[in-house]
Amino acid sequence: MSKLKTFVSLLKNHQDVFMALDSNGLLRWMSDETYSRLLFKSMMGYELNLKNPQTFNEKLTWLKIYDHRPEYTDLVDKLKAKEIVGEKIGREHIVPIYGAWDRADDIPFDTLPDQFVLKCNHDQGSVILVPDKGKLDRARAVKELNGHLRHNIFNGTREQPYKDVPPRVFAEKYLQNDITDYKFYCFNGDPKFLYCAVGMIRAHVGSVDFFDMDWNPMPFYRTDYARLGRVPRPDSLDEMIGIAKTLSAGVPFVRIDLFAVDGKVYFSEFTLCPASGLMRFVPEEYDRIVGSWLKLPNKAEA
Repeated sequence: MSKLKTFVSLLKNHQDVFMALDSNGLLRWMSDETYSRLLFKSMMGYELNLKNPQTFNEKLTWLKIYDHRPEYTDLVDKLKAKEIVGEKIGREHIVPIYGAWDRADDIPFDTLPDQFVLKCNHDQGSVILVPDKGKLDRARAVKELNGHLRHNIFNGTREQPYKDVPPRVFAEKYLQNDITDYKFYCFNGDPKFLYCAVGMIRAHVGSVDFFDMDWNPMPFYRTDYARLGRVPRPDSLDEMIGIAKTLSAGVPFVRIDLFAVDGKVYFSEFTLCPASGLMRFVPEEYDRIVGSWLKLPNKAEA
């Protein structure tokens, strides 16, 4: 067996090796298609079908590889997204920001209010809640955020929209500690279902469950989060559904992430490829059922 075939076989059968190389950007020499096939098989356990994708995850990966619309970069940039959403549905749905900086070292902590939230605009999970500035370890926060600023999601996922987002750190208004997230899965402007999540400050931490637009539990769940269980229907559900429809119009698939605090609905972010097209459904059949709702554009239109 050639060295290349041996290497590919190792990646296919040893997820930990693949992810270690992935996280250090050592697989950048691979084409997006080859890389995605290996990552998909490693994480999902079945071969990726790009010629005739059927499952939700296959179709998300198809979009990731072939649908490179320039406007997507602005959608995943959390700072630019605030401007886009403010124009479409009103700035009352935007969490105010206090400033944005190219380096975490430039954050003017002394001039920020006693409570705020620090985030990066170009990635997922770089959130530092500051309910009491006096108790913040500033040096640790700066080090953590600078680490995020050096990381590009594209290197590990091949999600093209993130590749050219200029990384910045920003401070926004602190609303409350335990925010409930409502994440709407929208298919060309049509929200089909959402998941309600509690405690999702870090990836794979928190509790999640899926609901339809009438707040009935969906017959599937994710394996990488704890189950949330039955929770009360939010008073603002209809308003959030309307916002999700407006913000998702014209996009083959996008998840619209919202939250509600004190009766007000706020925009969180656009998510074009949830879990990078690597989300396991239980039961597995719903990967294909949900996939049937996603109509892919022609490659020429992507």
